[in-house]
Amino acid sequence: MIFGTVIACASSYIVLNFNNLMDYMQLIGILFISSFFVAFLVGMLWKRPSATAGFLSMTGGFLGATLEWVLYRLHVISFASPMAANVYMAVWGFVAGILTILLATFLTDPPDPAKLKGLIYERAKLQEGQVGQPWYSHPACYAAVVAVMFVCLNWVFF
Repeated sequence: MIFGTVIACASSYIVLNFNNLMDYMQLIGILFISSFFVAFLVGMLWKRPSATAGFLSMTGGFLGATLEWVLYRLHVISFASPMAANVYMAVWGFVAGILTILLATFLTDPPDPAKLKGLIYERAKLQEGQVGQPWYSHPACYAAVVAVMFVCLNWVFF
């Protein structure tokens, strides 16, 4: 409990360097969420990445986003607004995470496929279970409906 109180007090001094608390929270979110998203998405859709590749992806994404933030704070790179810097920080973290997980995946041994049963997307298994069902019960139909609604709503409101 004492350790948590000390960390909370130290973080409040860190927040003094930002315009407001939301800027600080946005920084923390971008640093960790974009790199975690890469490891989660690639690990869910591809059975080849190992746990080591996932960890290195999160670390690489964090370091990529941190590098962009440091360069922005040192005025080496500039953006139109702080919000644009935040968006590009997420992009840098995502790209660094993707590059890291691809590199680490091919340098590490793949996990045992039996351990991945039910954890990754398997297209062949989905198609076997849906033979004979009507077209409107397939996930591809729902994905197409959502995509069309997305495009229409963006067309109308933007």
